[in-house]
Amino acid sequence: MRDAENKDTIIAAEGAGITLSELINCQERYLSFYLEACEEHSVVLALRVYVKEEGKTPAFDVQFGILPGVRTPICIDRNWMDGHVLFPESNAGQLKQVCHGRRVVPEEIERIVLEILPAFHDVKLKVSDMILTEAYPSLDSLQEGKFVDELGQNKQKYWKSKVKNVDELKEILRKQKAEYHGEYPTSDWSGFGGWKQKKLGEATGFFTKYKAGGRWFLADPMGYAFFSVGTDCVGLGADCRVDGVEKWLDWLPSAEDPEYHKMFRKIREEKVKEKPRREGLLFSYSQANLYRALGENWYPIWQKMITGQLRHYGMNTLGNWSDEGLFGTTDMPYVTSLPEFPGTRSMIFRDFPDVLSEEYAREAKRCAQALEARKNDPFMIGYFLRNEPNWAFVNHLVLADEVLYNKERTVCKEELIRFLKDKYVEISELNKAYHCELKDFNDFYQSKEKVSHWSLEAAQDMREFSIRMLRAYGVQEGGFQSHDSRDALGLGV
Repeated sequence: MRDAENKDTIIAAEGAGITLSELINCQERYLSFYLEACEEHSVVLALRVYVKEEGKTPAFDVQFGILPGVRTPICIDRNWMDGHVLFPESNAGQLKQVCHGRRVVPEEIERIVLEILPAFHDVKLKVSDMILTEAYPSLDSLQEGKFVDELGQNKQKYWKSKVKNVDELKEILRKQKAEYHGEYPTSDWSGFGGWKQKKLGEATGFFTKYKAGGRWFLADPMGYAFFSVGTDCVGLGADCRVDGVEKWLDWLPSAEDPEYHKMFRKIREEKVKEKPRREGLLFSYSQANLYRALGENWYPIWQKMITGQLRHYGMNTLGNWSDEGLFGTTDMPYVTSLPEFPGTRSMIFRDFPDVLSEEYAREAKRCAQALEARKNDPFMIGYFLRNEPNWAFVNHLVLADEVLYNKERTVCKEELIRFLKDKYVEISELNKAYHCELKDFNDFYQSKEKVSHWSLEAAQDMREFSIRMLRAYGVQEGGFQSHDSRDALGLGV
């Protein structure tokens, strides 16, 4: 595949794609091309890898989006197919990329297809300059144009509530300040949002659980039944990625600007093999708009406004990933999560740590200390250990398989080999059970692929050890509660 012919393609609404046969056995690492969605909305695509004897479901795919009317550079790294990364770096102008599925190797691939996901109508797509290269390709600069206005809105679209300018924004916020005073919509709710018609027990001063009539209930600090209603991500985080697309923006202050520098945020790098090719930078147009409309005191004004609006609409909880500045300062119950989950120098697969190591136990205790500052806060309902770990995005993942595939000599590998030695004693017995011909147990220190597929006994052993790893993974919850002066509600992962 060299400088493939440029073409306009009409894709049916039910979804279809372009087969890329030369990508299967090629030696080059990178596939690059340009896409343009000739529509008024974004389009989602996927590079899907189908393997032999697994039917019509792809074993692996990379999904990504492109903006409407913009010639967008795309670069796919074939090394992603080994499953080591969940969110590979995207190019400037491209929407987020996500890898799904399991690890695949070239020998098992049957076909690779660039597909458009099903839409509500036929989609016109321009595909151009498709090429395979061993080195990372030199990509064209993004097209010229202004697509985002000074308030962070799409310039190419009109909608009824679109704000014309800062003056109109000031008037909108003035009305909102006057309308929402912070009361719950019903008088039979307690100050915590509990239901005063159902008293479960004495006031404890903290959220807790009660069992009554054979059912478990959540209770507020006053002992009233509490049904948590709220929304995640109540906040003004910097979520507009601006690096590489500055030319598309009507207005963007300098990241060193004394008035706006705190409204920028660098993207936290994912721990993967490749170093990022650009430094990710986010900017919060929401914060900037509130500052321009309300002045230097915008943040406490917004705190009162947003919690007042939530109560007015019958919400009694700040959901996870909300602005921590609202926690314990606005009389609004909340859930939270650990700011950091324990890791180890050597990971088993993606972000799954070496959970049987002393290093993991130490890190768990250190991360658990994050509760210390909130242990006496009556408005904290409970906590999550973490969210959407990257390792969990692979269907039918066998963690013990990944231990033996990983070339590093981890503590989990040492323990797994010890487990096999204790069970089979002699390597000949393991060979008989696993249908293999290993010389001794130390052969497992060399990378072995899909051991759970070797035999029924191998599958059972790998599952048993994987369960042990998962139990060790959750050890942090106990450490977290040891930093709590009460029975805080652990909400899981």
